[in-house]
Amino acid sequence: MGSRCQDVFVESLDVAAGRPYGGASALDRVAERRRRLTESALDLVGEDGVEGLTIGGICRRAALAKRYFYEGFDSLDELLGQTLAEALDRVSREIAATSAARDGGSIESLQEVAIEAVLGTFEDHRLARLYLESPGNAALRAARDRAVAGFVGQFLHLLAVDDAHGESARLHVHVVVAGTTDVVAMWLRGELDLEREELVRHLVALGSATTSLIRET
Repeated sequence: MGSRCQDVFVESLDVAAGRPYGGASALDRVAERRRRLTESALDLVGEDGVEGLTIGGICRRAALAKRYFYEGFDSLDELLGQTLAEALDRVSREIAATSAARDGGSIESLQEVAIEAVLGTFEDHRLARLYLESPGNAALRAARDRAVAGFVGQFLHLLAVDDAHGESARLHVHVVVAGTTDVVAMWLRGELDLEREELVRHLVALGSATTSLIRET
């Protein structure tokens, strides 16, 4: 035990000084501990949901002392919110990258990319459960709301909506984006008897109809 405490103390000094320890830089070790804590939290969410999640349980699963949790996160809610936000941010980056690669492309094809990206993200059942339980947790709900607002902004940018139609278009797009996230949640819960391809086709058609409505007004 004494040797372990000494190792922790020495590592703490190295982190503070930015020196390598055990062949890895201080920043690399911090990043690896953060990854282990996040993965452990997701594993526990996948097994038992968000409600019973505790910092102690996460640290035990990650085989890390509690002090390392606070090295990366201020609270359990921060870990949860950041984990969902990072997953949804990957979706946003995929949409942006596809748009750039296709030099815009048709709005329908980009809508399909967006929907497939969301579904692909939630093929990780742990992230799917985190997302499904977001209405019951303030940090998760805030992360989802920020992601929806971001997707709405991307959609409006792709449509090149002018100021004269800005608020009307935002209303329509928000309904589609927020509604799509709810439909995805329903499908993940098994409440919609649709194959994945059918789900995507219906959602793309809905987005396409909204696009036409915006352009006609």
